[in-house]
Amino acid sequence: MLYITGDIHGDLMRFLPIMTEQDYVVVCGDFGIPWGRLPHQDGRVLQGQPISYKDGKKLKQLAKLKATFLFVDGNHENFDLLESFEEREWHGGRVHVIQENVLHLMRGEVFTLGDITFLAFGGAKSADRYWRQTGISWWEQETATDQDYQNAVKNLARVHNKVDLVFSHTAPGHFLMPYMEELGFNPLAGLDPTVTILSRLYQQIQWKWWYFGHFHINKVDKLRKARWIYDDMDELDLGI
Repeated sequence: MLYITGDIHGDLMRFLPIMTEQDYVVVCGDFGIPWGRLPHQDGRVLQGQPISYKDGKKLKQLAKLKATFLFVDGNHENFDLLESFEEREWHGGRVHVIQENVLHLMRGEVFTLGDITFLAFGGAKSADRYWRQTGISWWEQETATDQDYQNAVKNLARVHNKVDLVFSHTAPGHFLMPYMEELGFNPLAGLDPTVTILSRLYQQIQWKWWYFGHFHINKVDKLRKARWIYDDMDELDLGI
């Protein structure tokens, strides 16, 4: 099975030990592991990367669950640490290998699992960035760049701009504007560069469902084929 959920912010309580080695879990950003700063006296080395004791404990728990955990980056990630992990090709796209069953899906990469092809595109702008500390609780890499967009365009061309699913953290403006009153803000004010890029991709590709987190809302928008996901856990058959 392919399980899909939203932001966990380093909290593993959502994951139950019912998954098997054949299962995959996708987290739509703000995975939050690893988060610990580099390095501390309480750190240990995992695949050559110093991580905090707390993160190491969480990764051990994920290893015991056996499923493969995949995540796009959100805005609340330690990007300096994420980018220091080994980069590898996996199921047609590029990932950072946190450990063998925990993989960061890099922006603009296209993957195929069983019968399902999907685009991964993380990143978002933090509304609370001014209250955070650069390099400690906030990183400039949180928002997508034109390079990320061009990478997506290149990889999508390989699949003729058609995917089954899109996994992002924030969403195209087309998904957000109808819910501006519910959100309590104008999603296009103080524009997030990642929203702009996703809006461009929205106009260029075909998809069956577009999943995104970030807003801590569970909602199905059938008209726009958009799935807002937070603490729900959707299940899809991979057809493997």
